[in-house]
Amino acid sequence: MTTILKGNIVSAPACGRLDVTEHGYLIAENGVITGVYPVLPEQYAGASVEDYGDCLIVQSFADLHLHAPQYPMLGMGMDLPLLDWLNAYAFPTEARFAEPDYARTVYRQLAGELASHGTTRVCMFSSLHTDATLILMDELVAYAKKLWKADGLPAGTFDNLISFIQEITEAARASKNSLVVASIPESNIEIGEEGSGGQQALQAIEHTFGRMEAIWKPVAANEGFEIVRRRLFLNCKDEAARDRVCKAFSQMYQDNSADFPNEAKEVEYLNRMRSCYPIHPEIFDRLYEDWATIERFQKTRGVLRLMAAVVHNLWMNQDGGLMIMPGSISLDESNIRDELTRHVGDNWNAIVDHEVDGKASIPYQKDQEVSRYGQVMAARRVARTVMLGSAPSTRRDMIRGLETSRIRLGVVQPGENIATFNDALNVLQNSAHH
Repeated sequence: MTTILKGNIVSAPACGRLDVTEHGYLIAENGVITGVYPVLPEQYAGASVEDYGDCLIVQSFADLHLHAPQYPMLGMGMDLPLLDWLNAYAFPTEARFAEPDYARTVYRQLAGELASHGTTRVCMFSSLHTDATLILMDELVAYAKKLWKADGLPAGTFDNLISFIQEITEAARASKNSLVVASIPESNIEIGEEGSGGQQALQAIEHTFGRMEAIWKPVAANEGFEIVRRRLFLNCKDEAARDRVCKAFSQMYQDNSADFPNEAKEVEYLNRMRSCYPIHPEIFDRLYEDWATIERFQKTRGVLRLMAAVVHNLWMNQDGGLMIMPGSISLDESNIRDELTRHVGDNWNAIVDHEVDGKASIPYQKDQEVSRYGQVMAARRVARTVMLGSAPSTRRDMIRGLETSRIRLGVVQPGENIATFNDALNVLQNSAHH
């Protein structure tokens, strides 16, 4: 497809050079500019020309410094000194981006406004909120599908975008130290139904990347947990201490083999504990094997959000556990509980309040009544572990719930009495309804 524009064309063919071609012609083939000419070449004599008269035709803009979280407060508080302005406007506004829905609404509007004014490349600063930053960097398809069959866009067409993707992938291949990373959704929830702009955008983008792509899908527990662990923790500074903790767990599993799953006593499981540390592998197994079967549960972002909230809660409460285990996940905290219950139904909030965690729950009452339970929060830790391992199961599942060996795997730490947790489990079985 040939596009010919006529007008006062401003171009920058090389660094430090600016050319102005008055009443010239810009010619593009399939969205790629092939040249700028003072006179229309003969081979295009019969082609259609879009004549913009004395208007300027310029390249799209590149914004080299933009603070995305400050977009909602444009023009506000300009009469204040910098520090007062930061405290009165910037910091409170940025704090609102802790809520993903708010971040998505604002950043979607920001992206649309940038594109509508011809800004196609931007060096953008986000906030300290991981979820909001991921939304700001959201899937390419979500943007591309808006361009499908859309005309008269100042920042370019769908074909322009695909051409840009092709150019940037080829440039990266020619460079020794460059890498293009693309996050492409798999679910129709994000893409759209068959025949939609999203599907067309997906096919075009996949074809473009497919010529030179190296696909890495962090969907398995043994891959996904690496992303989560590295995002939440720095590299271990005391590997000897880490190994002592992991060996203590492994020794406990071997010495009490009848109480724990068979794989827990194997050397491979010890290596997994080292890789996951300070998070226990059982957390990742439950999330990636059970919760990942729920369509809307996000295997990377969802797990990252949940574990970030868990780690923050444990840190603020100065938890002294050797590892972060299923029994460590405080479901009394709303931001932790909501990350799980949003996927299994609102009825689970009432179940958690009554039978899992919180001062009104049965496990809390049992911990208060029996001192040996309360010293280690045995009933609550057992209930949390059961909830994490059984909530995703449905009536269609042949086996529902969690084996007792896996409950113990999710709660018991070296030096603790296994019998205490067994007793707490038996008490809960006789007291709880679910």
